[in-house]
Amino acid sequence: EVCPGGVVLGRQSDVIPAVVHGQAVVIKRVSPKHVAGQEEGDARDAFVRSAEREVRFFEELAALPCKELVGLFPACSKAFMDAAADEYVLVLEDLYAAGFDQAPGLSTRHMKDVLEALACFHVAFWGNDAALAAERGSFWPLFKRSPSETDPDKADETWVAMAEAFPELALDRTIGRRLAVAAVALDAQVAGTAVTRIHGDAKPPNMFYRPGGEGETDAVRQARPLSDRVRVIDVQWTGSGNPLSDVANMLTAGLIPQALPEFDELFAHYEHCLLARLPPGQQAEYTERIRPTWDVCWLDYSRVAMLKLMRGLCPKKIENMRGNVGASMLNRSTAQLDFMARRAAMLLSALGH
Repeated sequence: EVCPGGVVLGRQSDVIPAVVHGQAVVIKRVSPKHVAGQEEGDARDAFVRSAEREVRFFEELAALPCKELVGLFPACSKAFMDAAADEYVLVLEDLYAAGFDQAPGLSTRHMKDVLEALACFHVAFWGNDAALAAERGSFWPLFKRSPSETDPDKADETWVAMAEAFPELALDRTIGRRLAVAAVALDAQVAGTAVTRIHGDAKPPNMFYRPGGEGETDAVRQARPLSDRVRVIDVQWTGSGNPLSDVANMLTAGLIPQALPEFDELFAHYEHCLLARLPPGQQAEYTERIRPTWDVCWLDYSRVAMLKLMRGLCPKKIENMRGNVGASMLNRSTAQLDFMARRAAMLLSALGH
Protein backbone atom coordinates (compact mmCIF):
# COMPACT_ATOMS: atom_id res chain seq x y z
CA GLU A 1 0.00 0.00 0.00
CA VAL A 2 1.63 3.22 -1.18
CA CYS A 3 1.41 6.35 1.00
CA PRO A 4 0.99 8.99 -1.75
CA GLY A 5 1.46 12.02 0.46
CA GLY A 6 5.15 11.32 0.98
CA VAL A 7 6.16 10.27 -2.53
CA VAL A 8 9.21 12.13 -3.87
CA LEU A 9 9.86 11.87 -7.61
CA GLY A 10 13.45 13.03 -7.88
CA ARG A 11 16.00 13.61 -10.60
CA GLN A 12 18.20 10.76 -9.37
CA SER A 13 15.64 8.41 -7.80
CA ASP A 14 12.03 8.05 -6.68
CA VAL A 15 11.34 7.60 -2.95
CA ILE A 16 8.00 5.98 -2.17
CA PRO A 17 6.71 5.46 1.39
CA ALA A 18 4.57 2.34 1.66
CA VAL A 19 3.24 -0.30 4.00
CA VAL A 20 4.24 -3.90 3.24
CA HIS A 21 2.77 -6.69 5.38
CA GLY A 22 2.00 -4.15 8.08
CA GLN A 23 5.54 -2.68 8.14
CA ALA A 24 6.30 0.93 7.24
CA VAL A 25 8.94 0.97 4.50
CA VAL A 26 10.46 3.29 1.94
CA ILE A 27 10.95 2.07 -1.62
CA LYS A 28 13.90 3.71 -3.35
CA ARG A 29 13.83 3.20 -7.12
CA VAL A 30 16.29 4.23 -9.79
CA SER A 31 14.57 3.68 -13.14
CA PRO A 32 15.31 4.19 -16.84
CA LYS A 33 14.02 7.78 -16.67
CA HIS A 34 16.64 8.61 -14.02
CA VAL A 35 19.44 7.07 -16.05
CA ALA A 36 18.30 8.83 -19.23
CA GLY A 37 18.16 12.12 -17.34
CA GLN A 38 21.90 12.09 -16.66
CA GLU A 39 24.39 13.77 -18.96
CA GLU A 40 25.61 11.27 -21.55
CA GLY A 41 29.11 9.88 -21.27
CA ASP A 42 31.23 9.42 -18.16
CA ALA A 43 28.72 11.15 -15.88
CA ARG A 44 25.92 8.77 -16.88
CA ASP A 45 28.18 5.74 -16.54
CA ALA A 46 29.23 6.87 -13.07
CA PHE A 47 25.57 7.33 -12.09
CA VAL A 48 24.65 3.81 -13.21
CA ARG A 49 27.58 2.35 -11.27
CA SER A 50 26.50 4.30 -8.21
CA ALA A 51 22.99 2.80 -8.32
CA GLU A 52 24.42 -0.69 -8.67
CA ARG A 53 26.89 -0.01 -5.86
CA GLU A 54 24.14 0.94 -3.40
CA VAL A 55 22.10 -2.21 -4.12
CA ARG A 56 25.19 -4.38 -3.64
CA PHE A 57 26.04 -2.58 -0.40
CA PHE A 58 22.68 -3.46 1.13
CA GLU A 59 22.88 -7.01 -0.22
CA GLU A 60 26.16 -7.48 1.67
CA LEU A 61 25.45 -5.35 4.74
CA ALA A 62 23.86 -7.98 7.00
CA ALA A 63 26.89 -10.27 6.66
CA LEU A 64 29.40 -7.65 7.85
CA PRO A 65 31.11 -8.56 11.14
CA CYS A 66 30.70 -5.09 12.73
CA LYS A 67 27.17 -5.20 14.10
CA GLU A 68 27.41 -1.62 15.36
CA LEU A 69 27.86 -0.56 11.73
CA VAL A 70 25.01 -2.77 10.49
CA GLY A 71 22.69 -1.14 13.02
CA LEU A 72 23.41 2.32 11.63
CA PHE A 73 21.56 1.57 8.39
CA PRO A 74 17.84 1.02 7.86
CA ALA A 75 16.85 -2.64 7.69
CA CYS A 76 16.62 -3.77 4.07
CA SER A 77 13.89 -6.30 3.21
CA LYS A 78 14.64 -6.38 -0.52
CA ALA A 79 17.48 -5.33 -2.81
CA PHE A 80 16.97 -5.85 -6.52
CA MET A 81 18.58 -4.77 -9.76
CA ASP A 82 18.27 -5.47 -13.47
CA ALA A 83 21.18 -3.63 -15.05
CA ALA A 84 20.02 -4.40 -18.59
CA ALA A 85 16.72 -2.64 -17.86
CA ASP A 86 18.24 0.18 -15.76
CA GLU A 87 16.15 -0.84 -12.74
CA TYR A 88 17.53 -0.62 -9.18
CA VAL A 89 15.20 -1.05 -6.20
CA LEU A 90 15.65 -1.06 -2.42
CA VAL A 91 12.91 -1.67 0.15
CA LEU A 92 14.12 -0.11 3.39
CA GLU A 93 12.86 0.51 6.91
CA ASP A 94 10.97 3.81 7.18
CA LEU A 95 13.16 5.82 9.56
CA TYR A 96 10.51 8.48 10.12
CA ALA A 97 8.15 5.77 11.39
CA ALA A 98 10.99 4.53 13.63
CA GLY A 99 11.20 7.92 15.36
CA PHE A 100 14.09 9.52 13.44
CA ASP A 101 14.12 12.87 11.69
CA GLN A 102 16.06 14.87 9.09
CA ALA A 103 17.20 18.47 8.90
CA PRO A 104 19.19 20.52 6.37
CA GLY A 105 21.63 21.50 9.11
CA LEU A 106 22.68 19.95 12.40
CA SER A 107 23.35 21.32 15.85
CA THR A 108 26.59 20.53 17.65
CA ARG A 109 24.90 17.71 19.58
CA HIS A 110 23.53 15.94 16.53
CA MET A 111 26.68 16.59 14.51
CA LYS A 112 28.70 14.77 17.16
CA ASP A 113 26.47 11.71 16.74
CA VAL A 114 26.89 11.80 12.96
CA LEU A 115 30.68 12.17 13.20
CA GLU A 116 30.79 9.19 15.55
CA ALA A 117 28.77 7.20 13.01
CA LEU A 118 31.23 8.16 10.25
CA ALA A 119 34.14 7.09 12.47
CA CYS A 120 32.43 3.73 13.02
CA PHE A 121 31.92 3.36 9.27
CA HIS A 122 35.54 4.19 8.45
CA VAL A 123 37.02 1.89 11.08
CA ALA A 124 34.88 -1.05 9.94
CA PHE A 125 36.52 -0.97 6.48
CA TRP A 126 39.98 0.39 7.36
CA GLY A 127 42.63 -1.52 5.41
CA ASN A 128 40.02 -3.91 3.97
CA ASP A 129 41.32 -5.24 0.64
CA ALA A 130 37.89 -5.36 -1.02
CA ALA A 131 37.10 -1.81 0.12
CA LEU A 132 40.40 -0.50 -1.19
CA ALA A 133 39.96 -2.30 -4.53
CA ALA A 134 36.61 -0.58 -5.10
CA GLU A 135 36.16 2.43 -7.35
CA ARG A 136 37.02 5.67 -5.64
CA GLY A 137 34.12 6.94 -3.58
CA SER A 138 32.30 10.30 -3.54
CA PHE A 139 30.87 12.23 -6.47
CA TRP A 140 33.59 14.86 -6.79
CA PRO A 141 36.78 13.06 -8.00
CA LEU A 142 37.80 14.76 -11.21
CA PHE A 143 37.31 11.67 -13.34
CA LYS A 144 33.60 11.82 -12.48
CA ARG A 145 33.22 15.51 -13.24
CA SER A 146 32.95 17.59 -16.38
CA PRO A 147 36.32 19.04 -17.49
CA SER A 148 34.65 22.45 -17.63
CA GLU A 149 34.49 22.49 -13.81
CA THR A 150 38.26 22.88 -13.60
CA ASP A 151 38.58 25.46 -16.37
CA PRO A 152 40.20 28.46 -14.59
CA ASP A 153 38.32 31.05 -16.66
CA LYS A 154 34.91 29.43 -16.11
CA ALA A 155 35.67 28.92 -12.40
CA ASP A 156 36.66 32.57 -12.15
CA GLU A 157 33.42 33.66 -13.84
CA THR A 158 31.32 31.45 -11.52
CA TRP A 159 32.97 32.66 -8.34
CA VAL A 160 33.15 36.37 -9.22
CA ALA A 161 29.43 36.35 -10.01
CA MET A 162 28.76 34.89 -6.57
CA ALA A 163 31.03 37.43 -4.90
CA GLU A 164 29.21 40.25 -6.65
CA ALA A 165 25.87 38.89 -5.41
CA PHE A 166 27.05 39.38 -1.81
CA PRO A 167 29.02 42.66 -1.78
CA GLU A 168 28.61 43.00 1.98
CA LEU A 169 30.83 39.92 2.51
CA ALA A 170 33.79 41.37 0.57
CA LEU A 171 34.72 37.87 -0.69
CA ASP A 172 38.18 37.24 -2.11
CA ARG A 173 37.55 37.20 -5.88
CA THR A 174 40.59 35.05 -6.68
CA ILE A 175 39.27 31.91 -4.96
CA GLY A 176 37.49 30.36 -7.95
CA ARG A 177 40.47 30.53 -10.26
CA ARG A 178 42.85 29.32 -7.55
CA LEU A 179 40.65 26.32 -6.71
CA ALA A 180 40.45 25.36 -10.39
CA VAL A 181 44.20 25.65 -10.87
CA ALA A 182 44.86 23.58 -7.74
CA ALA A 183 42.19 20.96 -8.53
CA VAL A 184 44.40 18.34 -10.19
CA ALA A 185 47.02 18.45 -7.43
CA LEU A 186 44.40 18.30 -4.66
CA ASP A 187 42.55 15.43 -6.35
CA ALA A 188 45.77 13.43 -6.74
CA GLN A 189 46.71 13.85 -3.09
CA VAL A 190 43.30 12.67 -1.91
CA ALA A 191 43.32 9.73 -4.35
CA GLY A 192 46.73 8.66 -3.08
CA THR A 193 45.62 8.38 0.54
CA ALA A 194 42.74 5.91 0.33
CA VAL A 195 42.77 3.69 3.42
CA THR A 196 39.12 2.68 3.86
CA ARG A 197 35.64 2.78 2.40
CA ILE A 198 33.96 6.18 2.60
CA HIS A 199 30.27 7.04 2.53
CA GLY A 200 30.84 9.46 -0.33
CA ASP A 201 27.87 11.77 0.17
CA ALA A 202 27.90 12.56 3.88
CA LYS A 203 25.47 15.46 4.29
CA PRO A 204 22.52 16.13 6.64
CA PRO A 205 19.72 14.77 4.39
CA ASN A 206 21.55 11.41 4.38
CA MET A 207 21.91 11.31 8.17
CA PHE A 208 18.77 10.72 10.22
CA TYR A 209 18.91 11.65 13.89
CA ARG A 210 16.62 10.83 16.80
CA PRO A 211 15.53 14.00 18.59
CA GLY A 212 16.36 13.97 22.27
CA GLY A 213 13.78 14.21 25.00
CA GLU A 214 13.20 17.43 26.87
CA GLY A 215 16.07 18.09 29.25
CA GLU A 216 18.25 15.30 27.86
CA THR A 217 21.90 16.01 28.71
CA ASP A 218 24.81 15.23 26.41
CA ALA A 219 26.00 12.58 28.85
CA VAL A 220 22.64 10.80 28.82
CA ARG A 221 22.48 10.97 25.03
CA GLN A 222 26.01 9.62 24.56
CA ALA A 223 25.17 6.68 26.81
CA ARG A 224 22.52 5.50 24.34
CA PRO A 225 23.58 3.06 21.58
CA LEU A 226 24.83 4.87 18.50
CA SER A 227 22.13 3.26 16.34
CA ASP A 228 19.51 4.76 18.67
CA ARG A 229 20.88 8.25 18.00
CA VAL A 230 21.66 8.29 14.27
CA ARG A 231 20.98 6.31 11.08
CA VAL A 232 22.66 6.56 7.70
CA ILE A 233 21.17 6.32 4.20
CA ASP A 234 22.09 6.85 0.54
CA VAL A 235 25.36 5.06 -0.17
CA GLN A 236 25.29 5.39 -3.95
CA TRP A 237 28.65 7.17 -3.88
CA THR A 238 30.40 4.85 -1.43
CA GLY A 239 33.83 3.53 -2.42
CA SER A 240 37.49 3.62 -1.50
CA GLY A 241 38.84 6.86 -0.17
CA ASN A 242 40.37 9.11 2.41
CA PRO A 243 37.99 9.22 5.42
CA LEU A 244 38.54 12.94 5.86
CA SER A 245 36.68 13.53 2.58
CA ASP A 246 33.49 12.46 4.37
CA VAL A 247 34.30 14.69 7.33
CA ALA A 248 34.95 17.69 5.08
CA ASN A 249 31.61 17.14 3.34
CA MET A 250 29.65 16.65 6.55
CA LEU A 251 31.05 19.55 8.56
CA THR A 252 31.01 22.02 5.68
CA ALA A 253 27.57 21.22 4.30
CA GLY A 254 25.97 20.26 7.59
CA LEU A 255 26.60 22.70 10.40
CA ILE A 256 23.96 25.27 11.25
CA PRO A 257 25.43 28.81 11.23
CA GLN A 258 25.44 29.06 15.03
CA ALA A 259 27.71 26.01 15.24
CA LEU A 260 30.33 27.11 12.67
CA PRO A 261 32.64 28.50 15.39
CA GLU A 262 32.89 24.93 16.70
CA PHE A 263 34.15 23.55 13.36
CA ASP A 264 37.64 22.66 14.64
CA GLU A 265 36.30 21.27 17.92
CA LEU A 266 33.94 18.99 16.02
CA PHE A 267 36.74 17.76 13.78
CA ALA A 268 38.64 16.88 16.96
CA HIS A 269 35.57 14.97 18.14
CA TYR A 270 35.64 12.86 14.97
CA GLU A 271 39.33 12.14 15.56
CA HIS A 272 38.62 11.10 19.13
CA CYS A 273 35.87 8.69 18.03
CA LEU A 274 38.06 7.28 15.25
CA LEU A 275 41.19 6.75 17.33
CA ALA A 276 39.17 5.17 20.15
CA ARG A 277 38.08 2.45 17.71
CA LEU A 278 41.27 1.93 15.67
CA PRO A 279 43.92 -0.59 16.78
CA PRO A 280 47.40 0.88 17.55
CA GLY A 281 48.92 0.20 14.13
CA GLN A 282 46.08 1.93 12.32
CA GLN A 283 46.12 4.77 14.83
CA ALA A 284 49.70 5.44 13.75
CA GLU A 285 48.71 5.28 10.09
CA TYR A 286 45.99 7.85 10.69
CA THR A 287 48.27 10.18 12.64
CA GLU A 288 51.22 9.99 10.27
CA ARG A 289 49.57 9.59 6.87
CA ILE A 290 45.94 10.73 6.96
CA ARG A 291 45.75 13.55 9.50
CA PRO A 292 48.20 15.75 7.49
CA THR A 293 45.79 15.64 4.53
CA TRP A 294 42.88 17.31 6.34
CA ASP A 295 43.33 20.72 4.71
CA VAL A 296 43.80 19.11 1.29
CA CYS A 297 40.61 17.04 1.67
CA TRP A 298 38.69 20.11 2.74
CA LEU A 299 39.85 22.16 -0.24
CA ASP A 300 39.19 19.25 -2.60
CA TYR A 301 35.57 19.07 -1.42
CA SER A 302 35.20 22.85 -1.35
CA ARG A 303 36.11 23.01 -5.02
CA VAL A 304 32.98 21.12 -6.05
CA ALA A 305 30.89 22.79 -3.35
CA MET A 306 31.82 26.37 -4.20
CA LEU A 307 32.13 26.07 -7.98
CA LYS A 308 29.29 23.62 -8.70
CA LEU A 309 26.87 22.97 -5.84
CA MET A 310 26.67 26.66 -4.90
CA ARG A 311 26.90 28.05 -8.42
CA GLY A 312 24.51 30.93 -8.99
CA LEU A 313 24.00 31.52 -5.28
CA CYS A 314 22.32 34.83 -4.53
CA PRO A 315 20.11 36.22 -1.76
CA LYS A 316 16.93 35.23 -3.61
CA LYS A 317 18.11 31.64 -3.99
CA ILE A 318 18.89 31.46 -0.27
CA GLU A 319 15.38 32.68 0.50
CA ASN A 320 13.85 30.12 -1.86
CA MET A 321 15.73 27.28 -0.16
CA ARG A 322 14.13 27.87 3.23
CA GLY A 323 11.99 24.92 4.26
CA ASN A 324 13.62 22.52 1.76
CA VAL A 325 14.80 19.64 3.95
CA GLY A 326 16.46 17.89 1.00
CA ALA A 327 19.15 20.54 0.71
CA SER A 328 22.17 20.96 2.93
CA MET A 329 23.31 24.27 4.43
CA LEU A 330 25.43 25.18 1.38
CA ASN A 331 22.72 27.17 -0.40
CA ARG A 332 20.77 28.59 2.49
CA SER A 333 23.18 30.62 4.60
CA THR A 334 25.45 33.60 3.93
CA ALA A 335 27.33 32.59 7.09
CA GLN A 336 28.28 29.29 5.38
CA LEU A 337 29.46 31.10 2.27
CA ASP A 338 31.53 33.60 4.25
CA PHE A 339 33.05 30.84 6.40
CA MET A 340 34.00 28.73 3.37
CA ALA A 341 35.45 31.61 1.41
CA ARG A 342 37.65 32.79 4.26
CA ARG A 343 38.83 29.29 5.08
CA ALA A 344 39.53 28.51 1.41
CA ALA A 345 41.56 31.68 0.94
CA MET A 346 43.61 30.92 4.05
CA LEU A 347 44.29 27.27 3.13
CA LEU A 348 45.05 27.95 -0.53
CA SER A 349 47.70 30.43 0.58
CA ALA A 350 49.06 28.09 3.26
CA LEU A 351 49.42 25.25 0.74
CA GLY A 352 51.00 27.46 -1.92
CA HIS A 353 48.09 27.65 -4.37
